[in-house]
Order: sequence, then structure tokens, then C-alpha cells
Amino acid sequence: MIISRNSSEADSYYQLARAGYVFSALTSVTGLVAFGTSTAIGGPLLWNNTGPGLAGGKRVMAVLLGLSVGWTTAPGAAGALGITWGSGQAAAPTGLTNITGVANVRPDLAAAPLCNVYNVGTVTNGGTSIHLTHQVSTGTLPSQPIFVPLDGLIQVPPGCWAAVAGAAAIASMVAKISLLFAEVPF
Repeated sequence: MIISRNSSEADSYYQLARAGYVFSALTSVTGLVAFGTSTAIGGPLLWNNTGPGLAGGKRVMAVLLGLSVGWTTAPGAAGALGITWGSGQAAAPTGLTNITGVANVRPDLAAAPLCNVYNVGTVTNGGTSIHLTHQVSTGTLPSQPIFVPLDGLIQVPPGCWAAVAGAAAIASMVAKISLLFAEVPF
């Protein structure tokens, strides 16, 4: 399948979803660790384990399309959260908990993603940066939209990972978080 290079089509995710490349991963989170932490990172944690010898030998670029956050309990502490990422993840993260749910956004396709997605896990190297998407207040209502588009800004090549984290630890946060991503062959 040829993906259109027209930015208006790519920005709407239509071509990617139509090709069956788009997945949504949902997790329930109680507390978030800070982005530079390597232990218990995630909510969700996406590890691109594709490439020769892995995932059937297929190689994909995981392209992050958007992040949704819905608070289920008032956090009790203010902060910010977003996407952090890292490299050097040759083997599966450790201390894993299974993802609450992951599915192709096309209901007629039952295929699971090639990349592995978990609720949380321990990665080899903590994230060195974070792209902030949501402000966390002490109430249950966010001050910005629940869905924040990333439009492919963050790309996760084989051997790398991306996860939701806090700018600082937010231990009291309870939320449902959904990461929307595409797996594009390359």
C-alpha cells in the first residue's frame, strides 16, 4: 500500500487507518513516574521489538499519533505528563504488566500490533526528554482537551521505546490513558 504524501490526508490518519496500520493501546494508571526514571515507566509503554530475528522479521517504525488522558479520580497533586522515549532496548523490558487493551482501529482487522505494548515496565535507559501534552490539576477536569494529537512527531524505531510519564512523579494520579500509534513498514 502506498501512503499518500499529501499532508492533509496523513494528518487525518485516514490513509494509515485504512491500511490497517493504526492501533490504540489503553491502560489504567495509578501514579506516574518521572520521565528520567527507568523503573516502572509507562502507562502505556511501547517497545519496538521489530527487525531481523524479531516479530517475524518485519521491521516497522512506530509513529505516535495521539494521546488521550481521562482522570477517574482527582489527582490531589498538580503536575504535567506527556511522552518520553529512549533507545538501547535490545531485549524486552522487565517487570512487565500486560496492557489493559490494544486493538487495531479498524474493527474488521483483528491483527495485533507487531510492537509490544505494556501497562508498565522497566527499561534499560530512562528517557532523556519529555514532550508534555497534559496538565494535571488537583481536580478531575483537565484544563485542555482529553485528546492531544501528536501527528507523527515522535517516531520509535526498532530497539527503542516510548511511554507516558510525568514531568515529575505524580503518585496520586488515577486515570485511563490511551496511546494512538501507527506501525509503518520501512
